[in-house]
Amino acid sequence: MSIIFNEKNHTYINEETNKNLISVTQLLEKHGISPSYENMKSNERLSAILKSKADIGKLIHSEIEEYVTNKKRGFTDEFESFLALIERENIKIANCEQIVSDEDVAGKYDLFVEYQNKLYILDIKTTTTLHTQSVRWQTSIYAYMKAKKEFGKVSDYSQYIKVGAIHFENGEAKLITFDNIPQSNIERLFQCEKEGTLYKDNELISIANQELIIECEEKIVELENQIKMYEEQKKLIQQNLLEAVKASGVNHHELGGGKLLITFIPESERESLDSSKLKTEMPEIYQKYLKKSKVKEQLRIKLRE
Repeated sequence: MSIIFNEKNHTYINEETNKNLISVTQLLEKHGISPSYENMKSNERLSAILKSKADIGKLIHSEIEEYVTNKKRGFTDEFESFLALIERENIKIANCEQIVSDEDVAGKYDLFVEYQNKLYILDIKTTTTLHTQSVRWQTSIYAYMKAKKEFGKVSDYSQYIKVGAIHFENGEAKLITFDNIPQSNIERLFQCEKEGTLYKDNELISIANQELIIECEEKIVELENQIKMYEEQKKLIQQNLLEAVKASGVNHHELGGGKLLITFIPESERESLDSSKLKTEMPEIYQKYLKKSKVKEQLRIKLRE
């Protein structure tokens, strides 16, 4: 079976039948095995952050591919760490970026190697959080499809090809190996896709959600720290601006081509209703004018110091 891969659209087509095949990553997202980033992608700024991280990942992938294919050395610290890892662990690379497929599914694995006298498919991951269950499934499906191609119909593909990942944590390459997903589970997933039903595994979905929660937590902490830094800078700039505007004697200023309108407001007293005191001393009046409205579901998030 000849498969054409469209890099731009990340789609696979069976050249003989002109049939579109679902990619392994799309398959896992569709059935809830891998976390989905669709909500993040719909937000312009978060989408830009994801793209920036993805671009770094692509660079490291391309450096490794160039080295495996043409023995051309890369320039990033991650590449140097990768070389040190394969030398230290005596990992012998057979090939990389090869397409494997089944009747309805296709994908491209990162590395096919020999490690400790066994064959492995390894995935290269540059994400801050390693979604262990997702990567385990991804590499297992690649191994299952490659074993079928190389060894014919087998009862247990894991006897032929093992799975793992090279995860870059703070720029350092680390080798992680997994237990293969049982062949029966992979074949059940493929059958569900063929029948148009969702693969159901409550424990699996729980793990995928938990991994997504952890990654979101890390991103929130990172963003909150950036917000805190920018807020402190903003306060300092505003204080300097306040003193400059006050000294100028002019109450209105337009800056930045009219994008920023500054109005000086002198010190004054403000009146407000003490709702707590009203509730305590005049509860009937408080209840009479109490207005209730629906509040959208939300998360209360507090960054710990």
